Amino acid sequence: MTTTVLPLSPGIQRQEQYVALQSAAGDDSLIVGAAFLRGIRDLGYQSTAKAIDEEIDNSIQAGATNIHVVFGFDGKGEKKPNSYAIIDDGLGMIPAMLGFAAKWGGTDRENDRSGLGRYGYGLPSSCVSQGRRFRIFSRTAGDVINGIAVDLDDLRMGEGGRVPAPKPAPVELPVWVKSYVDEHFCGLPHGTIVLVDKLDRLTWTTRDGLRKNLLEHVGLVYRTYLEDRTFIIDGVAVEPIDPLFLTSGARYNMLPDDEDRALPYEPTRIPMKAADGTTVVVKVRAAYLLPRFGYIDKKTTKNTAKNPRNAVMADHEGLIVMRMGRQMDVITRHPWGDEGRLSSWRAEDRYWQIELDFPADLDEKFSVTTSKQSVRLDDSIWDALEKAGIKRLISDIKGRYKQDAGKIKSAEGHDRDQKRPSEQAMENATEFKGTRPSAEQSAAAERNQSAVVIEAERAAEQTGLPFGDVKAALESDIARRPFAIREEAAYGAPFYRAEGMGGQVRVWLNQTHPFFTDLYAGPKSTPEIQAALEVLLLVIAGEEVNAMDKRLEFYERERSRWSDELRTALRELAKIMPETRNAGGPDAET
Repeated sequence: MTTTVLPLSPGIQRQEQYVALQSAAGDDSLIVGAAFLRGIRDLGYQSTAKAIDEEIDNSIQAGATNIHVVFGFDGKGEKKPNSYAIIDDGLGMIPAMLGFAAKWGGTDRENDRSGLGRYGYGLPSSCVSQGRRFRIFSRTAGDVINGIAVDLDDLRMGEGGRVPAPKPAPVELPVWVKSYVDEHFCGLPHGTIVLVDKLDRLTWTTRDGLRKNLLEHVGLVYRTYLEDRTFIIDGVAVEPIDPLFLTSGARYNMLPDDEDRALPYEPTRIPMKAADGTTVVVKVRAAYLLPRFGYIDKKTTKNTAKNPRNAVMADHEGLIVMRMGRQMDVITRHPWGDEGRLSSWRAEDRYWQIELDFPADLDEKFSVTTSKQSVRLDDSIWDALEKAGIKRLISDIKGRYKQDAGKIKSAEGHDRDQKRPSEQAMENATEFKGTRPSAEQSAAAERNQSAVVIEAERAAEQTGLPFGDVKAALESDIARRPFAIREEAAYGAPFYRAEGMGGQVRVWLNQTHPFFTDLYAGPKSTPEIQAALEVLLLVIAGEEVNAMDKRLEFYERERSRWSDELRTALRELAKIMPETRNAGGPDAET
């Protein structure tokens, strides 16, 4: 077979230089001591998913846009995998580089701060933590597939107690791997395959369990990398999971028949000094989750049926730490307790979510482990976070949660199925309402009726129920309730919006605007104040949903202006009368 000669890319040039340097050193051993090699299996990966992360990191660093995890079976059925392979379409490795990739510490990216890997321990350590043999197959553009294998059952001691490293050579892929590569990667013109078999330490031994847990784990850990890459686990595409529940389109961000939304806070950028003296930035995202966010029954905060969000919330009680967009750990203990002692977050802390994303330049300050499974924040990081207002932000959100949960428990919250006093008042007032021009009223009614069809189609798609049944139920609710107040999280949007739904006038209150956090749901608010504000907005909304042309444009344009001016005025009012401000609102400065 002939080999096409192509210009060397920078990545291939770096590999060539590394191989030449290591070859000059004259060390062809895999590691010193077979006992060490077998003992490294106990490095301590927390799960099979954490081990596979290492191969995914390498694939991303190699520029892959398609990364597949495939299971192999022994021919006795397909319930329990006896091998798995991570396949990518990245740059690939030159033959000589394969030998170093199988070594502990063999990497051309030693101490590189531009990617996910630095030490060269991940690939061999993670592989032997799950099985007793691993093989690496790789091809660069224009070359043939070369391979190398490390089998712990077949190790032979060399002179001086050394374990010689196997030599890479052109190979044929195992039949099942070749079949998959031919079908999904067009024969793999370039890329790498890491195959682990003789599996004896899988966390989840069944196919279904392994697939399910990998889909959840990879969706969380690599959520930001899914924007421009495709991850496939046993034939199923990975969906991103955002533990802050803010990312549109991510799993659990929206659930059928669940109007609760995560409330975002203004993103923060905290400058910090790296080891070399340069200034780098830690990016911070934060969200508040309503007291019933993880429940199916929205009328209580008691321990009732949970929805799928609850498991994600429970796994992220604490500071979520990302390294270059890849989730590393959740910090569950902090020094902000009484007298500076280390304290643990409590169950209610799952209702605030804060994510730190730091660059590799801060690895030392975050105490990143070799296996990239955990981090530890040194005192300077905690000090910087406190100075930037993160400690206060957490306290403010916890205060808001306490208020909101208290309202629910004291029955101050509104039952979705019962009419609010403001809605009843508006119904009673309709007999005094004047008439409007028939042409305009007819056109607006037609537009509002179209909204019913659109809403029913959306609900039918989400629930899987027949369109006719959903539409009939919606029309029944509209007839029973001509005025309705709803709440939503719409960061940066006006403080309310009006919606005509057939004969129903809806007002959506924006939970992220200071009108809601400081006034409507503020610490001094009462049910009477809330009802009065709702009546005011329902009156304005009633005019808007029945308006057409220039009158409708007026409302849409002016609503945005009112909202911006109201936001500014409420902030100024808080400076004059601090007790009027709800410190737990999403606009709290951080």
